[in-house]
Amino acid sequence: MCRKTTYSPGEKHIKFIRNIKIQVMVVLILVFSTLAWSRVSGFALWILHELEQQITLNTVQAKWVDMVQFLPGAMFRIAKPA
Repeated sequence: MCRKTTYSPGEKHIKFIRNIKIQVMVVLILVFSTLAWSRVSGFALWILHELEQQITLNTVQAKWVDMVQFLPGAMFRIAKPA
C-alpha cells in the first residue's frame, strides 16, 4: 500500500520555495545559454563579413579570372571541326 506522507505547514513552504528556486535556476541557465550562443553566432557572422570584405579581387586578379573563364570556351571553338 502507498503511504501518504504528511508535511507540516513549514515543510510545505520550504518545499514550495525549493521548487521555485530550481525553476528560477533552470530559467536563468536557459537565458544565459541563449545569450551566449547569440553572441557566438553574431561573432561568427561578423567574422564572415570581414572575410568577405577582404577577399575582393583587385584588377589584375579580375583579369586573370576573366581569361581563365574565357579559355575553355575559346579552345572548344578552335577545336570544333567545321
